[in-house]
Amino acid sequence: MSAKFPLAININTHLKGNMQHSTAVLNISSNDKTFRITGAADLKNINNPNALQYNVVIKDSRIEKNLIISLVPSKSLPQSIRLPEIILLAGTVKGDMNNVQTNLLLNGSYGTASIKGYINNFKIKKPQTIMLI
Repeated sequence: MSAKFPLAININTHLKGNMQHSTAVLNISSNDKTFRITGAADLKNINNPNALQYNVVIKDSRIEKNLIISLVPSKSLPQSIRLPEIILLAGTVKGDMNNVQTNLLLNGSYGTASIKGYINNFKIKKPQTIMLI
């Protein structure tokens, strides 16, 4: 299968704020309709990674298998992994540099998965517990 990277990617955004508190509305799409994401982000303390906080809302996203194949190096995906033809994702991701909380809905040609949970203290170098609700 010969997959090609899109010739053009359209980015439409509105940014507001400063290094302490910024908001963004984002629409990105490819000219060949293989990729699309619409969302918003609220970022705090951008200039201080230790205090960075984020709240990202993915309103709508879509990516096709052919685009993923064009981005991933040849033979890096094991043959046991079969990608769906279309992947859709919506929901929220929020946290900081040490904690993340998700509430995502993943859809595609293989079905639907809800990814709701959190990871806390992942900077600590020891086995972590990931809680999926």
